[in-house]
Amino acid sequence: MGINQRGLVIVSLLLITACDPGTEATSSGNTINVAADDEVVLSGELFYPERIALPDDSILLVEVRSDASPEASLLADERERLEGRQVPIAFQLRVGKEELAEAANPVLRGAIISASASFRVTEAVSLENIAADTDLGMQRLQSISQVAFGTPFRCGPRSVVFGTIGRYARLIVDNEDIIDLEPTPAASGARFIGQEDSETEFWSKGDQAMVSVRGTELPPCHRIVAPSLPFAARGQEPAWHLRVGDQSVILRANYGQQQLHLPAATATVTAAGVNLTSSNQDHELTVLVVPEICHDSMSGMPFPYSVSYRLDGVTHTGCGGETRSLLTGRSWNVLEIDFQPVIEGSNVSIEFLPEDSRVSGQTACNRFLGGFELGGEAMTLGPIATTRQACLSENLNAQEQRLLQALPEVNGFDIDPDGRLLLMADGVVRIIAEP
Repeated sequence: MGINQRGLVIVSLLLITACDPGTEATSSGNTINVAADDEVVLSGELFYPERIALPDDSILLVEVRSDASPEASLLADERERLEGRQVPIAFQLRVGKEELAEAANPVLRGAIISASASFRVTEAVSLENIAADTDLGMQRLQSISQVAFGTPFRCGPRSVVFGTIGRYARLIVDNEDIIDLEPTPAASGARFIGQEDSETEFWSKGDQAMVSVRGTELPPCHRIVAPSLPFAARGQEPAWHLRVGDQSVILRANYGQQQLHLPAATATVTAAGVNLTSSNQDHELTVLVVPEICHDSMSGMPFPYSVSYRLDGVTHTGCGGETRSLLTGRSWNVLEIDFQPVIEGSNVSIEFLPEDSRVSGQTACNRFLGGFELGGEAMTLGPIATTRQACLSENLNAQEQRLLQALPEVNGFDIDPDGRLLLMADGVVRIIAEP
């Protein structure tokens, strides 16, 4: 068995404030749901264990969707202003029997929203094979950073979730700021702008997105996905190494003095990162994998993931993934060489080829080819060979010479918060490039 990816459910939530057909008034003035012949009533309670009071503007929302996919149809929803009520909060929701029967795997989710508190939601509850009134019991509300919800992106240090809540597309920034969006035409991808704030924009192009929040452009956003297997992570003081494979999880901790073999991990993608969990009769392991640049505390080398693991209540931190993956799989357009911007319109690029540890690219006048190596603490480039076509101007020739002189002197690299590649010689940035 490999990692079991929990479905990401995009939640939209209910809008009902008065009695309608199918409700009856009690002697106390409250209302209860009475199912018609073609409906079922789903009931339960929403709660959280933290001793934090809900703000007065809190709203209870509950919905049922046809399945757990982002495109799922909304089958039923309901909304209620809490007006000071606190958890546990009971809910009842009527859903058509025919709609439930025709749905691939209908799910229910609850939430509490507030303008002055973080957004809380429940895990999705499967309603498959439910054809009669059902009490779903207690459903725990959690921060969206802890629950698979919407489509999460990482934008540098910021977290963004795009989805539907209620009947609108919405953007949730850093688990708190909720902004209603509406679609707008785009040449490619899916583009949305704020309904009441045109300076808020979400433009998705597959696994990447460009996001502006109230006029502030966020760093390039990348969809959070579970890392490919096998996945390795490591940390220092005390030294530890983790390997997550298709069939098992192996942890060597405390300089190798503790070695654990656990079953295959389950992955949950949240706004905070990817949670990998595994356990046996004696131990419970939780690993949080965050897609952000992490530097090894000993060597300083960059890695694509920040990783922390918690074993039996004790947490350790480190880095994960392969350093090489930060370089390969894309072409880098050079922006600056030795503190001078490249000549406008010139084509200067670098590409790291993973198959044979080669580096190639364009100097604007010629193509170049060489080797690259990554060690535990350093990077080397070269020797560099080029074609021999003459440059069209002295400025292009000078630029080419700066590049060809800088490349063999490179002995380290980093990725800055904007995702740009920094090639360095003895700690000094010699070349800056962007994907």
